[in-house]
Amino acid sequence: MSLGRGLQLLKSHLRLTQGINHGFTAHTLSRALSSVPAGTVTHLAEQFRNCIWDRNTTDRPSAQLKEAYTALQDAVTDSPSQDDIDAIQQVITWDNIVDTLQVLATSKVHEDHIFLQNVLEYMHQLIGNHITSEQHTAILQGLAEARQTQALWRWFRVMATRPGEVSPTLDQLHIFLEYCVYEKKWKYMWKAVSLSQLHCKPTNETFKLLLWGIFREPMDHHREVHKVIKSICHSRLPFDSSILALIVRGLNRLGLVSQAAEAAKNYRAYVRPGHTSTARREHDSELARASAIRGRDVATKMYHSLRLRGFEASQDTLMALLESVWDIDSLVHWEKELGVKAEPCAWAILIRNALDTGSPEAAMEIYRQARAIGINPEYDVAYPVVRALCSTAPTRHSYDSSIDQALQIYEDYLATLQKRGTSRRSNTPTITAQRVILCSTLLRALSSSSNKAKYFPIAVDLLTGLRKDRVPLDSAIHTSILILLMRTSSSFAEAFHVYELFREHQQASLGARGFSAALNTFASLKFDNMTIPPWKDYFQIIKDMQRAGYRYTPRIYTNLLHQISRIARRHSADIAIKRQLSRVVVQIHKSLSLDPTITPDTACWNQLMDTYQRIQHYEGMHKVWEMLYVSGRVDNASLSIILDACSFSNDMRTARQVYKTFRGRFNTNNWYSWIECLCRLGRFDEGARLVCLEMGKSIPEVQPDEECVRILLKFAQSGKVLGQMRARIQQYLPELWQKVSESGDM
Repeated sequence: MSLGRGLQLLKSHLRLTQGINHGFTAHTLSRALSSVPAGTVTHLAEQFRNCIWDRNTTDRPSAQLKEAYTALQDAVTDSPSQDDIDAIQQVITWDNIVDTLQVLATSKVHEDHIFLQNVLEYMHQLIGNHITSEQHTAILQGLAEARQTQALWRWFRVMATRPGEVSPTLDQLHIFLEYCVYEKKWKYMWKAVSLSQLHCKPTNETFKLLLWGIFREPMDHHREVHKVIKSICHSRLPFDSSILALIVRGLNRLGLVSQAAEAAKNYRAYVRPGHTSTARREHDSELARASAIRGRDVATKMYHSLRLRGFEASQDTLMALLESVWDIDSLVHWEKELGVKAEPCAWAILIRNALDTGSPEAAMEIYRQARAIGINPEYDVAYPVVRALCSTAPTRHSYDSSIDQALQIYEDYLATLQKRGTSRRSNTPTITAQRVILCSTLLRALSSSSNKAKYFPIAVDLLTGLRKDRVPLDSAIHTSILILLMRTSSSFAEAFHVYELFREHQQASLGARGFSAALNTFASLKFDNMTIPPWKDYFQIIKDMQRAGYRYTPRIYTNLLHQISRIARRHSADIAIKRQLSRVVVQIHKSLSLDPTITPDTACWNQLMDTYQRIQHYEGMHKVWEMLYVSGRVDNASLSIILDACSFSNDMRTARQVYKTFRGRFNTNNWYSWIECLCRLGRFDEGARLVCLEMGKSIPEVQPDEECVRILLKFAQSGKVLGQMRARIQQYLPELWQKVSESGDM
């Protein structure tokens, strides 16, 4: 496996923290764009980039991206000046464009795909070059990770016709085939191979993926395997014993024993021989078929007969005989009969066969026996066992025991590299990819264990070992492992230590996305109800991001404020903690007001206002409200927040002003907030009159519903006026009363 495939496999199992939805609507975006002075291309580019960064926190990412992009394109016109191009290139990178293309490619709206072509054609003028093969790879990987089958197939099929005319590479074909294997999308696999044959020649690895796909879905397996064998022959590929083993093992598992023997015979007959003669391969096939169908004793007699005629057994013979067994007794028997000592590749066949039967315990025992007699744990021996151990989690004790065994096998693997004279720092691409795959499997297991105190330092040691041996990790993989280890931490101090370790990495810088991911992850961590996050560390990450030359979006502050609100809810009665939180929120407010590099959107100001309300800092809350009101940026979320705050702070005067000024803009949630505000402040008569007599009548734009009735009843009970409230609702809203009564919410 190539390094690129190894990294892709690692990436496919790791997910970046995506943040939370803060209500960044298309209406908010339109208002933000319209507030930018005409001709300020930099600001429009920043708005477009911010939409890209916020694509995972909104319900309609493609619509918002189109709106922001169109505004930028209109401002620049069809003939951009060099100043415009320079301004845009300082803000937008090809990584941003790749993210945009992924969003558009996953859309089910036809117009979005037309718009995608426009982006590809026009961004060439702005960014300065066409999309490259590496960027196509990033898009394919992103679509595969998002499990967007149709979008992935569409992109692979037409990528050669996109601007730049990049044809699919072998690695890109394998990305697509791997996805089809794991998602059981066999119908696309032959199409992809046929399509790509014009551009890249398939290899044995390609046909292994096809075989895996065949054995994972219901079909005429024997016919499809024969089709693969013929294609391998037409491609003039060399004989590969692992393909033979895969064919036999796959058909045997399906109960097609005679077909397995026939397919093995055909593969040996059709595929171009390597160093092994055709006659020897035929004898190996006869022995394997006899052992699988008629038993070991018959195969032993056949071998003695062949030996009398001059046949000499080899490691290939032993491997062929082991294709249908998984017990050590058979291996020992054939070693003795053939006079051939089993090499690691033969032990690997036994281990894989044991795992195929669903027996990881048997596979582990085979591994122990192999180690006991001095067999080195090559990758083919080590990885299947590590993967099996890390995939079982019945109980904490047994899972931790499995992780410990997997870690020991990894150490055995590293010792094997040293024993055979391979310098860790001079690893080949294959060894490098193997280490990345092993480490990613282990890191996933470590992060899944609840025993963080034990496994956090081990996870850090794994990463440190990769760094020490200069195993290259690209920025995306680097960021993924960062998030994984931060989540594995048992304290904020450990999480920040992980961040510092990655920040100082020289081979793969964090980049804007990495810093944002670190901030989002740090803000979302929760260890116990008594731990208050060290906000100075959060602000230090922001400073590091600025120092590295990256700008950030308001969402960074919004996430932090959301975390503070969550803590405030948990400690609603703790005055000391609220004072501590107040100092942090005031500092954030000051940063948002004075930082010239950031333009907070309404969602950010709303979150700040809500956080002030949660910590009962009403003076700060009113300052934010007044700013939103004066600047004309109040939205419906703002209205609900200020009404809730008024009800908790006993501020009826402000609440009435809000109602009088904005009643015409109220949505359903705003009406609920106003009714609740009236009830919290003891205005039960006014609340009842509003719901029973005014809504739907003198206020025709809104009708009372069941939730309005529930709010009245809930607060009437605590206000000791429940009987009167029930009587009014029964009299004036009998249908709603009936519905609420039947639901049991009285």
